[in-house]
This record gives sequence, structure tokens and C-alpha cells, in this order.
Amino acid sequence: MAQPAIPPYDGATVVITHRVRNNRHEAYAVWMETISPLCKAATGFLDWHIVRPIPGITATYTVIIRFDTKKNLQGWMESNDRKRLIKAVKPLLVGADDFYISSGLDFWFVPGGARTKVPMRWKQFLITWSAIYPLVLFVPLGGC
Repeated sequence: MAQPAIPPYDGATVVITHRVRNNRHEAYAVWMETISPLCKAATGFLDWHIVRPIPGITATYTVIIRFDTKKNLQGWMESNDRKRLIKAVKPLLVGADDFYISSGLDFWFVPGGARTKVPMRWKQFLITWSAIYPLVLFVPLGGC
């Protein structure tokens, strides 16, 4: 019996960085509570992660958002809701609304602005599993 073909993953990720002005972090947190549900309701949304700054060391928030397709991600990034909210948050930011869009896991292997080629998919797979496999194999043994 033939197995149905699994469609290729055509996911897309955006990495957004916002450097927040001193003493504006609470206002930025309120802004994040406003934009988050709108983003999560967008077509094709998969997940959202926030890397918050370390007080006294950095003022940069990094937001990683994944969508099922690059088209849906661009739809969110270019939406009127997002444009309106980015305009509202600009006074809280030191710089611009910086972001980098990538398909799949490519952004983990080639930094934004790099002039190198993305490694072949099989090489990405090998590197990823060479990091994950030892963790899966040995970390549970350490808990005994």
C-alpha cells in the first residue's frame, strides 16, 4: 500500500529586533500585548517567541515569528494592522523596525546580509541532528 506523499514544508520565519528607549519598556510590553493577538490570528500563523532584554545589559527585544508559508508571513508583515501598530510604537524605539524574513530553517545557517550560499538541505539536517542526537541520548542519563 503506497503512503501518501508528504508535502514539502514551505514555512517562513521573521526575526524582528526592536531596541527600546530607556524607561519605555513597560509601554513596549503593553504594545506587545496589543499586537500579539492580531499576529496570532493572522492566516498561517504557527508560533511566536520573544527574547527579552537583560536589564542593565541590553535594551533589545527579539521576536521570532513563524508562518506556514512565506506568502502568509508577508501578508502579515504588510498588513494594515501591523503598519498601524508599528507607526504607534516608533516613539518607543531607538531605531527602526528591523526584520529579516527567511524560508524554513535557512536563517539559522546564514546570518542576514551574508553573501554566502545557504548550505544544502542534507547538510543542514546533518548539522542539526549532530547537535540534537547527543542531547537526546545523554541528557536523560544525567537525571538518574
